[in-house]
Amino acid sequence: MQVHLPRHVYNVALEESLLLQAYRTLCGVYVGHQCPPVTTMSCRNDIMLLAKQHLDPSSYTALSQYAAMLSTKLSDAVVVEFPLPVGTCNAKASEAEQLAWHHLAEGSGSIWSSARAVVPLLPFDRDTRKFSQGFICTLGLMAKRGAHGLTRHTSGHPNVCRLLNKLVHAIRPSLRWSSLTLTLDNTCQPHMDAGNWVGESMAIGLSHHDAGGLWIASAEGRDFVEVGDTLYAGEVFPTSLALSFLAASNVHIRSACHLSHPPVPGPRQQPDRRAILEVLLTLAAYVRHKGATFGLLQMAIVTAVRSVGGQWGLVTLGGVVKANVVNDPLWQEPQLSLINAFFLVVPRVVIGLLRVLFFTAARAVLILLELCTLRDANIGLSPHRIDLDDMAIVSE
Repeated sequence: MQVHLPRHVYNVALEESLLLQAYRTLCGVYVGHQCPPVTTMSCRNDIMLLAKQHLDPSSYTALSQYAAMLSTKLSDAVVVEFPLPVGTCNAKASEAEQLAWHHLAEGSGSIWSSARAVVPLLPFDRDTRKFSQGFICTLGLMAKRGAHGLTRHTSGHPNVCRLLNKLVHAIRPSLRWSSLTLTLDNTCQPHMDAGNWVGESMAIGLSHHDAGGLWIASAEGRDFVEVGDTLYAGEVFPTSLALSFLAASNVHIRSACHLSHPPVPGPRQQPDRRAILEVLLTLAAYVRHKGATFGLLQMAIVTAVRSVGGQWGLVTLGGVVKANVVNDPLWQEPQLSLINAFFLVVPRVVIGLLRVLFFTAARAVLILLELCTLRDANIGLSPHRIDLDDMAIVSE
């Protein structure tokens, strides 16, 4: 299901998209030296700067007049208030975190442009999942094969989380999520996100690309895909839109744009930022794994006095974390629900003790049986011994 963007987001995104299309038309190049792939993540001023470098004076004048007209028509109500930044600007923080802090410190601005300026600077890693190819950066909670807790990039990017959460909250205030997954030029084979919550997930296209799509299985769809021996009906949605769907129960496929000269990175090598063509932000909740609370408890014990919620600032989930009642829904400091922690920790401790007792008793029984067998066979009373040096049997 397509999610309609709020006016202050839609106007800025539309202005950038129309201006990029006009520039491509005037320079006659879709992707190349005059219009590199990273242009899909450029804001209005960056597009005009690129046009000034590559267009002839008459074409640039025409584009400037078109840009002025768009600003007049689409510049109303695009500035919104930002939440306060977390802490102070740390010179040792990543480039993305420092830029996010400065945007939040401004107090207001275009949340769409601010978020898109920060995203390309994030530490993307090669996606190692078997069914996908591309790059990925996940912030927030994770739950994978019984492992629960915070992703490794979360604690170092609290202001990035605040900025992206502000964007998501502006687009879909009713959505509940526990993780922010950003994918770069990523494709996925048919799969279901079994680790997700049974509720809706959302995907937001952050780049101005016009290729690639997200196929979602639907009984009423007209686009058919064969998965194994099963033929699924579905519908293809452009990944440049904001989409809401049930990722945990619906088979879906993501096909991305193709670069004219795609990079070939190693397993941990960072992508070439000049070759970014498609960026997709996916929101999901991992509350299906109740161990997420236990993972947070473990993290709280390890970090001792540091508040776990103070590290990531995600919208809290009912039943997983308990939030204080404050005015800022984007930065409620989570507290572990004592009831949930009790019912999650105590059963695990009891089960662990029972397992220890069971295996101890089983081991004791096996030892007794072995001793009985040895006694019956009179082993150990033999008049011979084995010399380990020459592996020869000698008499006592």
